[in-house]
Amino acid sequence: MSNKYYLLKKLKQIHEQYRKEIVEKFENKIMKIAVIEKFLANLVDESNFYLRIRPKILTKIINDNRIKSVFETGGGATVGGIETRKTSIKELFNSSIKNVALNELPKYGYLGTKSKLAEFTANADMVHHYGSVLITLKKENFINRTTLTIGDSINFGDFYYKIPTFVSEPKIVALKGKLIREENLKKGFVKQRTFEFYLDYFYSLIANKKLVPTAPFKLMEFFEGSGFEFFELQFHGEIVFDRDVERIDFFAQTSGEKEEIEKNQSKLDEKKIPYKTVGFY
Repeated sequence: MSNKYYLLKKLKQIHEQYRKEIVEKFENKIMKIAVIEKFLANLVDESNFYLRIRPKILTKIINDNRIKSVFETGGGATVGGIETRKTSIKELFNSSIKNVALNELPKYGYLGTKSKLAEFTANADMVHHYGSVLITLKKENFINRTTLTIGDSINFGDFYYKIPTFVSEPKIVALKGKLIREENLKKGFVKQRTFEFYLDYFYSLIANKKLVPTAPFKLMEFFEGSGFEFFELQFHGEIVFDRDVERIDFFAQTSGEKEEIEKNQSKLDEKKIPYKTVGFY
């Protein structure tokens, strides 16, 4: 078997079984499951595929013409760094990273609203945590090689690791997680909420139009502190900058970031990638 998109192939082997278990367990909630799955499909259609980075990282990306995974760069914003990501890939995709070429390993982004100003203002925490450069990817280049979790895939809230679904046909499994280690529950580090709780709650948000496909950032309003802060995307395979990037938007936090951004504008012109400065904090 070719190692190209190996993790997607591994997920496919277990994805259907996960969904089957949910449907059988919550047979009396099949209508709610259908509503959630339809919402997820609409959400993917109505949202952009985003990555967030800091201006200094943009310089490296432009020079390399590739967006690299944390395994290639040696670090990222995740607590625990590379070791945490190694463990999470084993849990999420039922595979060791040893089976996958470094450039094939996931890069992490999220689903966001198409309005760039709304994205920066409503998702201000993203700016501070991940960076003030917003990269919009060409969705058509990723629709068949991207997975989705409802919440951070490394979730230190009610569940330990999320279970991904495919953005090309998202299913209820994205709401499901593997329970956090029992010792942490006993120590009171997390609240013990059930999958059924989330199924009912998520459905009620959709049914009451509190959560809508055009405003994915609203997720953090309702799930803040429980690991459901955003709709995380895992991009599999290479991301070639001048092939896969649709546009760049900036919202600089400091004058130093503003200078770094301006330094890269001529390089973006050369690569014919549109860019815009949306604002300055």
